[in-house]
Amino acid sequence: MKKIICLIAAMMLIMASLSACESAGTDSESQVSGSTGETLASSASDSGVSSDPYPINYTEDERITTEGDKKTFDNGNITYTVPAGWQFAEQRLEDGSTISFSEPELGENCRFLVSTTAAELIGSAPEWTEEEYKEHLSEFYQDVIIEEFTTEEIDGHECTKIFFTYMSEGIELKRFEYNKITAGAAAYDFDITYPAADSETYESIFDDIIASIKLTSAE
Repeated sequence: MKKIICLIAAMMLIMASLSACESAGTDSESQVSGSTGETLASSASDSGVSSDPYPINYTEDERITTEGDKKTFDNGNITYTVPAGWQFAEQRLEDGSTISFSEPELGENCRFLVSTTAAELIGSAPEWTEEEYKEHLSEFYQDVIIEEFTTEEIDGHECTKIFFTYMSEGIELKRFEYNKITAGAAAYDFDITYPAADSETYESIFDDIIASIKLTSAE
């Protein structure tokens, strides 16, 4: 026991010594950068280096093709069609990715969002009741009213469908969430958002998008 205590004490002394050295090095770097009127952080920013580990990509690639007034996304696992003029955005995350297509003028207030992750990650997720969903949604949105809470199928794959309204900066928005859709090794959530006042314009557009979704079951 005495040997273990001595060993721990020795390790703590070594770590303290290393920490002191690192601190001295940091102070030296700060002084150098200060002499030029810049900090290291501002230098990285000015050079275009991003500190965001998950940057958003807005550049369309070969997965997207445009024909007439429609553009089609196809990555070999999922296919769907959206209006040709809508803006693409993609963010790759630690456990998956999100892809959205938004109406240029309304942005996030009118968009189709696809979230993808591994099916094994949602396999053990608990089944929430309508009240639990409302409690969860209310953590992110104001004045949530759930209008529909049911199950539905998208391209033959069962999912939970939640339709609710909420307020954002004085605007009433409609949101449809199609959750826990599994196809092979992948799992998807589909989210639709648009202003309630523009339902006549956008309801049929989003109905067409959902109807266009095709999923593969390839592992």
